Amino acid sequence: MRKKVIPYWKKQTPHLIYSIQNLTENVNETKEVLDFLINKSINDYVEFESKERMIIKLDDFRDEPISFHSFLIHYLIGKNDLWRRHDWNNLKRFIQHAETGTVLSIRNYTLLKDRGRIIIQTDVQSDEKVYSVHMGDELATDHFTFSWSSTKSFHIQLSNHRHETVDAEKLGKNVQLRLWQSSDRFQPLGMKGHKKMSDFLIDNKVDRFQKNDQYVLAEKNEVLWVCGHRISDRVKVTESTNRLAELSFRKVVG
Repeated sequence: MRKKVIPYWKKQTPHLIYSIQNLTENVNETKEVLDFLINKSINDYVEFESKERMIIKLDDFRDEPISFHSFLIHYLIGKNDLWRRHDWNNLKRFIQHAETGTVLSIRNYTLLKDRGRIIIQTDVQSDEKVYSVHMGDELATDHFTFSWSSTKSFHIQLSNHRHETVDAEKLGKNVQLRLWQSSDRFQPLGMKGHKKMSDFLIDNKVDRFQKNDQYVLAEKNEVLWVCGHRISDRVKVTESTNRLAELSFRKVVG
């Protein structure tokens, strides 16, 4: 069929092949220019937290056309991939109309609309294993590092919640390090009553991606430390504290 149709087109419209070639060259050149401009300005619009996580602050370029937003995201997650029309349309609707908490999956990425930002994250499998931990333990996994050691000094680090000094005797004997659960109870430091973990994470503006990957140190369903955020009032250091423990937790960043 092809051998018959193309010679016929050449005969009927001798300039057709040239026109198609010229159009293709123009499209390729336009794409090269667009890629160049996006690459040159990408650091003004995108925050790269890790290889797996990027953040676009929509307020930083609200005056730019939606098409520019779309091309920027396409450049970030698959500039060499050929998207179909429905991919572009889904992305534009997401940028313009999606509410906070809405997600969109494209290829191996998930996009999250979150308080004036679009967070782009590669699809990574969470570590759902439960780790039993004790004084003196050190853990190193593909997802995090954790240590629990004895200490004699008490340091307050208000800006660094990856390290905490607590009352060693209040930690208990059946302590686990795991992802948080909806049934968990938590009494944040300084509060008299307990709070739902989901409410605590919302109040601390933890986005949906991070919420799904939030670790806690817990005894049964009593949270002792929301890792990286706050300890429980139960384990705080007081005047009656006899032994101190230092806890450390750090996410592995790609």
